[in-house]
Amino acid sequence: MDAPTPHQPHGQPHIPTAVVPAPYTDNYGIASIVLALFAFTIPGLVVGLIGASKAKRMRVSPAVSRVGWILNLVFLVISTVILVAVIAFVVSHPEEIKSELSSLKDASRTTVAAGGARLLVPTSFESIAEDYPDADIAQGDLFSEAYVIMYRESSADIASNTTVSDYANLSYQQFIADPGYSEQSRTQLTAGQVANPYGYEIADYRIDATYEGHKYVYVIRYVRTAQSYYTVMSWTMPSHLDDNQTTLYNILGSFQEL
Repeated sequence: MDAPTPHQPHGQPHIPTAVVPAPYTDNYGIASIVLALFAFTIPGLVVGLIGASKAKRMRVSPAVSRVGWILNLVFLVISTVILVAVIAFVVSHPEEIKSELSSLKDASRTTVAAGGARLLVPTSFESIAEDYPDADIAQGDLFSEAYVIMYRESSADIASNTTVSDYANLSYQQFIADPGYSEQSRTQLTAGQVANPYGYEIADYRIDATYEGHKYVYVIRYVRTAQSYYTVMSWTMPSHLDDNQTTLYNILGSFQEL
């Protein structure tokens, strides 16, 4: 029999040496927290849950991963509540939203006033009065091919029973009779399609026509007030309509009698 060693006295059982676990860094938990801080809540939540599960399998504390997925879950709930609240506000307050957006757009527009009224046009617009000397207002952007002119007629020169629709029809008959134009067609715009923030008596139309071989789209607002009848005519080419339609609508909607 071998002699007992100093570390194993004779007659006593062997005591196994404890294994010290290797250091464990919860990279999943750290990544989850970082994702939460950058608002990537759904990926962060998934990474945190994976990290917590892995930590349990390794028999180490899942505290970091747990903090990560809880943080992401809280942020996800808060952002969802805020999103629902914003959507509910937008749906229930459409006019207020339109007003605020209009105010923002006004910041990049300039006022052009003449003939007893004013329009707000983009700052890129410039006078084209040389081409339309009879117009009270004539503005355009040659680069984007967007234009607007305004004419005013005194109510004293028009039959008192003429409605704004009657006035629009008379104007269109003159348009049809003009030999410079061809292939004219007219469509009335629905109420609200172009803003009417001042509540004027209006009639809005889109007219498609060909002038000197070129096709154009005209968006026209007719306005009747106690003193005057106004024609605000904007236009562009069909190929530029998608880019310019909002601009033309905004110009017509900005009309205000002074």
